[in-house]
Amino acid sequence: MNSAETTQEHVISLHPEDTTLAANPVEEEILETSNEDFAWATPLIKEVESGNWDSFSSLLDGQQQSALSRKINKREETLLHCAIITGNVQFSKKVVGRMSKEDLEMKDNRGNTAFMFAVSFGMMEIVESMLGKNDNLACIRGVDDFLPVVLAATLGNKSMVRYLYKETPKEELSRDTSKNRARLLTESIISDMYDVALELLKSDKKLAFTDDGENRYAIIQLAKRPHAFPSGHEHGFLSVTLSISSRTIYVFDPDHTTAYFVNTVAWLGIKRLQHMNPMHGQVLEVLKVIREGVSLITDTQGQEYEIVCNSAIIASQFGIVEIVDELLKCRPGILFAKFENLRGIFASAIMHRQEKVFNLLYEMRNKESIIADSQDAFCNNMLHQAAFLPPSTRINKISGAALQMQYELQWFKELEKFVPRRYKEEVNNDFKTPQALFTEQHEALVQKGEKWMKETATACMVVSTLIATVMFTAAFTVPGGTNSDTGFPVFIKHKLFIFFMVSDALSLFSSCTSLLMFLGILTSRYAEQDFLLSLPRKLILGLTALFFSIVFMMAAFCATLFIILRDDSLWVPILSTSLAISGPVVLFLMLQIRLLKDMISSYYAPNIFLNEAVQHSGSCSLLKVKDGDKEMETLEMFKEHDEEVMNEVNSAEQTSTTDEEIPIEDYKWAVPLIRLIERGEWRSFKSLLDCHPGAHARQINSQKETFLHYAVIIGEVHLAKHLLELMSPEDVELKDENEDTAFAIVAESDMMQIARMMVGKNENLLCIRGRFNLLPVVKAACEGNQVMVKYLYKITPKEELGPETSPETSQNGARLISESIVSEMYDIALDLLQKYPKLAIALDDLGRNSVSMLATRPLAFPSGFRHGLLQRTVHTFHQKYILRTQCMSEVLEILKIIGSQLAVLDQPQLKEANAYSAMTNASQFGIVEFVDELIKSNLDLLYSVDGNMRGVFPHAILYRQEKVFNLIYEMKNKKTLIRTARDTADNNLLHLAGFITPSSRTNKLSGVALQIQRELQWFDEVERLVPPRYLRERNNEGYTPKDLFTKEHVDMVKEAEKWMKETAQACMLVATLIATMVFTAAFTVPGGVDSNTGKPVFIRKTIFMVFIVTDALSFFSSCSSIVMFLAILTSRYAERDFLLSLPRKMIIGLTTLFFSIDSMMAAFSAALFILLPDSKSIWVAILCSLLGGIPVSLFVMLQFPLLVDMFISTYGPTIFVKKSNRILSYLNRYI
Repeated sequence: MNSAETTQEHVISLHPEDTTLAANPVEEEILETSNEDFAWATPLIKEVESGNWDSFSSLLDGQQQSALSRKINKREETLLHCAIITGNVQFSKKVVGRMSKEDLEMKDNRGNTAFMFAVSFGMMEIVESMLGKNDNLACIRGVDDFLPVVLAATLGNKSMVRYLYKETPKEELSRDTSKNRARLLTESIISDMYDVALELLKSDKKLAFTDDGENRYAIIQLAKRPHAFPSGHEHGFLSVTLSISSRTIYVFDPDHTTAYFVNTVAWLGIKRLQHMNPMHGQVLEVLKVIREGVSLITDTQGQEYEIVCNSAIIASQFGIVEIVDELLKCRPGILFAKFENLRGIFASAIMHRQEKVFNLLYEMRNKESIIADSQDAFCNNMLHQAAFLPPSTRINKISGAALQMQYELQWFKELEKFVPRRYKEEVNNDFKTPQALFTEQHEALVQKGEKWMKETATACMVVSTLIATVMFTAAFTVPGGTNSDTGFPVFIKHKLFIFFMVSDALSLFSSCTSLLMFLGILTSRYAEQDFLLSLPRKLILGLTALFFSIVFMMAAFCATLFIILRDDSLWVPILSTSLAISGPVVLFLMLQIRLLKDMISSYYAPNIFLNEAVQHSGSCSLLKVKDGDKEMETLEMFKEHDEEVMNEVNSAEQTSTTDEEIPIEDYKWAVPLIRLIERGEWRSFKSLLDCHPGAHARQINSQKETFLHYAVIIGEVHLAKHLLELMSPEDVELKDENEDTAFAIVAESDMMQIARMMVGKNENLLCIRGRFNLLPVVKAACEGNQVMVKYLYKITPKEELGPETSPETSQNGARLISESIVSEMYDIALDLLQKYPKLAIALDDLGRNSVSMLATRPLAFPSGFRHGLLQRTVHTFHQKYILRTQCMSEVLEILKIIGSQLAVLDQPQLKEANAYSAMTNASQFGIVEFVDELIKSNLDLLYSVDGNMRGVFPHAILYRQEKVFNLIYEMKNKKTLIRTARDTADNNLLHLAGFITPSSRTNKLSGVALQIQRELQWFDEVERLVPPRYLRERNNEGYTPKDLFTKEHVDMVKEAEKWMKETAQACMLVATLIATMVFTAAFTVPGGVDSNTGKPVFIRKTIFMVFIVTDALSFFSSCSSIVMFLAILTSRYAERDFLLSLPRKMIIGLTTLFFSIDSMMAAFSAALFILLPDSKSIWVAILCSLLGGIPVSLFVMLQFPLLVDMFISTYGPTIFVKKSNRILSYLNRYI
């Protein structure tokens, strides 16, 4: 920006409403002076513009009246105003010297003195000169009644602000209604001038939540500046070390060397760290003073408190854990404050992926209440909130779409572990579960992640393949060649030659490992969950192996130069080695190491959650403080004595009387006591409570809570214990406006000690119903607190849960069973059902029962246990496996009780008991045990249909549940079932097989090609089952089953074609290079050939024949692989080709590729044994041969599962079993 533009900008800032200003303000002055009233000023203004002081001074002397005290234009400016606008400092200083003290105070029509102009332009010399002549200028207000220091702060001139703040009398800042102070504080925070902000706040602690005239508040502005806090900086080890080093040198060696070093650090981009720690200290001091101001707020319904709550929520969005922590210290009630869309602190932290703020929740004693209160205006619970895609400014800080997707999955999985299990199934206002919302929100990110992974893997695979080619060839054309008589390398006795061979072998194996890793990435299925572990693991291994292959290749090359030129031109290998280190290796580190570091940190580093909890442990008033397994008896919330609270206590003691009656509708008396509860100060609380007899049993707020309610809500265990000792059994039965006792709130938490104490005081609490008429044990089950549920269930009278007593007890029993099934507490559900079997079909207050709940729990049944034989064998004696099998046994027992109850019901009763809908749901989830048991108990359930008239077997076909579908082969009336199976859209069973299956089922298969193959297998199987005429029938949209299949699967066929081509291209490239290498190796055999006979030197050695055979096998198998992949690339990719033709080619191609890699490694190892036969170097051959097993093993680990899946899917037993054993054999089969 040039000087004219700068001038115009500053002038406009002083005249914001004047739109007539010219580009050159001085020219505008001349134009305005054309008016006869100001014509006298035209020559003077021209001299001001030219900067000719002598001429200007002469003109001044010739004026009859002092021109310096006259107005020169319609804006009522003086010549000093004009001089400052030109930016000529020396000229302006001379003008100031000619003016009187009173003249300097002259204002323009906006009320701005020339001093204001100097402040606006940042002319420190002019400002100092003018203040030296008239110190009152710092107090003269300008436009909008702002002081000069405020104007400087608005323009962000830090040096000017600090200077003027010292020169401005403090009483001037406080003379008006805090407008200047509040604006100065806000602008100081915006400009990171926390030293000025600290001074202002010390003078008025409530200034942080005072409006600055622009509807801005300092505390909210501070909450938007994460860079100012330690939590907002994540410097690496190198930058922090250099920063510490620079500060250390400055302290102990304050000479010119230090300055040079600091400049060097600044060149590295790290000098910015040097002023960060002082700024951090200042901002934390500011925050401490703000906290003191927040503690002075008494009205929790007022605007000040609302501003503080908003600032805490905004701070959580920006991840400023220090602000959130400090505000929670003095105001725990902020935890339940809501902002936009009814989202609080932790909801905002989740939505904006601020793990440092979220980590505070782990140490909260009342986290259950916080989780329960987390639902927003759209009925999104915490897990829903984690399913939303965060703002791009947050997620773009992570390298690559794949790592971004991994980060999102880590958040979602962490919240899954954190919230009650029922949250996974809750739906929001759009009727979406958290998982469904996550999939919808991240669909585009998954596609970007797949594209990013494939492009990265393809590029890196080309590099690793070329390195492998070079290294394999180098092993046969060794430096110096071979002795024509013996066939051994000429330099075999030199250590550098051994170094060359080892480096060459390591580079080859590393590049092959890298190649196979990237090949594994290209052939992945790219399901949502693959981005969490599988794909990042492969990319980490691939990049790491590629890096080492480059390093070892450079080492082998440098060793070759040293071997060849060590006697003649040693400087050449030395220079080459230096270039190798400073060139490719350093460039790779600079370009790829950050990505590699990010991936390793994300995959192997400690969890991002709870990393910061230790830092804040004990600082927040709601954090747990533990000593071993016992809670500490004393909690000291504030280390400094709170004089204000003690004054309240003393005042209350002096003014209260024992017989004073407290009006229930007036709760102001309870405010000091509530604050003491928040701080956990029992002694002060007890002292003040004694001044209000009976207050422990009175309502303390509009929610009709007692002190005990409030203490357990915020998790004050220590204080709640003492309160219990003061209360009578009748007092603890008091309810709030939600009809909840304090015990009901405790039941929803993990405060076991308080629960035991309250039950010991009044056992009747177990039977007192609260909100929604629920018993405490049921409330605990709703929160998924297994320990609390099991404790309360043992001591709760069972008649309170039985169906015989009253409808209320029946609903409580049914609700307890439903919530126990959700939380996988099957032992409690089974015990209650064994006592009261009728509860199996009783509906709870949400319209659920055990029938409907079990129908959506596939993992609770043996058929949902998908471990293979090896995994089941390994896990047989594992504790989790034992517990899982025990749960399955309990579930099957529950299922028998349900069956016995449904057996005697007629059709209307079955519908009322949710049995029909449960059957279709169980079929949809593939729970064959549920379907089989209920059909056996009541045959009417076989004809269950949903709103679309789709029954059990149509659902099994639609959702590709072969285990349920196989039951149809055992049905004697299957023809009737097939004939009557038509939905509301007139789709027969074959039409349903034509619909595309949900992604949750297809994603379990490796690769989209296998997915379309499975779809074709299903269609063919149903086609064989139904009458031939079904092929010709049309549904309401006019589609035959085949037409519908083609329409539904057109995108899947395209994706499968793309997957097949990409896989074939990648594999063919590898196979081609292998063929090239082993073909060349056959002509450049180890040891060379005899110059006389032309035969290989080592032709009579057995190991040489091993080399020839393995080399030939590798060549022939790689050629076979090339032919197969070429056949895949030239296929027509018709729909039916994915059933047999394409999978068969892929199986053969991958199998032969595997043998070619295996044979190539064997040939290379054999070559090493030939070239290094003596006892001193044989260890190299042995070591390298062992290392050669790594790529082979990795290939087996990564590609063999895909090969097995394709082989089983193509040639293995069919998934459709026409004669199966009864389902009762499942438990033995899986357990």
